[in-house]
Amino acid sequence: MIVTLDEAKKHLNIDEYFVDDDGYIEGLIQDCEAIVAQQACVDIDTLEGTQLRTAKRAVLLLVGDYYAQRESTIVGASVNPHPVGFDRLCALIRDYSK
Repeated sequence: MIVTLDEAKKHLNIDEYFVDDDGYIEGLIQDCEAIVAQQACVDIDTLEGTQLRTAKRAVLLLVGDYYAQRESTIVGASVNPHPVGFDRLCALIRDYSK
């Protein structure tokens, strides 16, 4: 995994001593890393430098979105499929040869 549980908890503003959601967050990290890899057509485990930093940001944005919105639909609210920055970050690391 390119994003650690500690990094995700810091991004989510969750105290390190609150461990009740750790398993859930770790699952989100794995799923979101797979989504970023698919969206960008890259093996994120091989990224380095700026591309790795960008992939981490995309994963953290998605983890934050999924952690905050645990349902597929929200009644009475405007809904976007992904955070706006997510698509832009994935475009920066996308392998267009695939």
